[in-house]
Amino acid sequence: YDITGVVSFIKEHFDNFSETGLGCFMSRDSALNRTPDGNLCITSSITLAPFDLGVNQKFGLRSVASEIDGIDEVMIRLERTSGQPKDWKRLNKAFLDNLRQQFLIWRSIEKEVMETYRNRTLTILGEQNA
Repeated sequence: YDITGVVSFIKEHFDNFSETGLGCFMSRDSALNRTPDGNLCITSSITLAPFDLGVNQKFGLRSVASEIDGIDEVMIRLERTSGQPKDWKRLNKAFLDNLRQQFLIWRSIEKEVMETYRNRTLTILGEQNA
């Protein structure tokens, strides 16, 4: 249940970083979908700050069932598309810390707000009940 709202919350965060010059990354072409096996996923093209280093990557986040019933795990895949490997590893520390902070913020928001994000995900996926 929770992951349904989390993905819209994270996508909104990425959408807020679509302009160069703010924060530790810039996001382009963020999309929320389902994988062929039905799991929720977010994909995006990410440029890491400082932007003049030209470090770009493909980002993927997907939910997978865990061994605990009703609990999903989040798997993240980062694929460097440009920039030096050393810079990519170093700059991703700030990016991943920023992403981790979003998950911590999610845990602190009110249930009504979580439900709003959950409904947003279902609407994006065309699964919202009429």
